[in-house]
Amino acid sequence: MTPALFLVFASVAGAYILYLRLQLYINQRILRAFQASTIVVPPTKKASDPRLGLLAIGLILLALGVIAGLVK
Repeated sequence: MTPALFLVFASVAGAYILYLRLQLYINQRILRAFQASTIVVPPTKKASDPRLGLLAIGLILLALGVIAGLVK
């Protein structure tokens, strides 16, 4: 490989590395800007309502009653 061709390859590789570092820098700046502007609300763990379970059991019994009435 001639020295001139090696110099071309090395400069292209160096330019590509600089391009990737610039993209990484821009990406980090954008992520920091998003993180600084967002409001994080922690999720609350809500206790399950026992009335919901009773409602589900009632609906199941009602559905079984309708099915039994139709079969009869």
